[in-house]
Amino acid sequence: MSPSKLFQVHTTNSNSLSRRRAKKHQNIRNSASCFTKNDIAVLVGTRQKSRKVKHNARGK
Repeated sequence: MSPSKLFQVHTTNSNSLSRRRAKKHQNIRNSASCFTKNDIAVLVGTRQKSRKVKHNARGK
């Protein structure tokens, strides 16, 4: 069974918001096969850091 078919079955009864969240999560899981856990941690860490910096700049 293809991942897209599983995804469709999983989200038939969900609203659009959770469907979007599931899709995003699925993309992360799919990309996990080509990254090590450390790489993912670095990517996630840098993304959170940049978001925090933006928030602080807005606060000032």
